[in-house]
Amino acid sequence: MLTGNQRIRALNEVNSASRAASRKESLGKAYKRVLKYRNKPVAVDGIRFASGKEARVYGELKLRKKAGDIKDFTLQPVFVLISKNKKFRAIKYVADFQVEYPNGDVEIWDVKGFKKDKVYLLKKKLMYSIFGLEICEK
Repeated sequence: MLTGNQRIRALNEVNSASRAASRKESLGKAYKRVLKYRNKPVAVDGIRFASGKEARVYGELKLRKKAGDIKDFTLQPVFVLISKNKKFRAIKYVADFQVEYPNGDVEIWDVKGFKKDKVYLLKKKLMYSIFGLEICEK
């Protein structure tokens, strides 16, 4: 036998699931998951990029490498800002590109097409504080 609160909770779960299913059905093929920043993922050279802008920057880096303007570049480098411990998981920053110049200088590039959020701004400050690397926004 269900108590009053349990019965209400069970009814709410059933109602919300049926509403979501009917919403998808009424939209039919037009139903698509909307991405957070309304970007359109693009694939270039078999590599999936989060946006067309990021894919264009990749193309630019390939050309600059071929011309000898840059020594090398890395896709999606991961930086551990705070390591994992018993209580919390590690905090990481994944940049879009790491660019190495012939003179040995290294730049971290992040392609942004939107207003920067607070988490990104905090990670940007931690990158400079821990690694001494500034993030160049493209």
